[in-house]
Amino acid sequence: MIDGILSRPLLDGVRGAQGINVEVLVDFLVRLGRLVADFPEIGEIDLNPIKGSGDRPRK
Repeated sequence: MIDGILSRPLLDGVRGAQGINVEVLVDFLVRLGRLVADFPEIGEIDLNPIKGSGDRPRK
């Protein structure tokens, strides 16, 4: 699904900045999904923006 978004090339890096490891990003998103599934009382989460570099996604 990540490869299908229009902004996908930005994950490879822009203007000389290092891109992000997409596998690490996928792991982060899967873990976030599990968190929400495990705690149905979570009604919403705002993660804007999620920043990352190399192997380190961070909020």
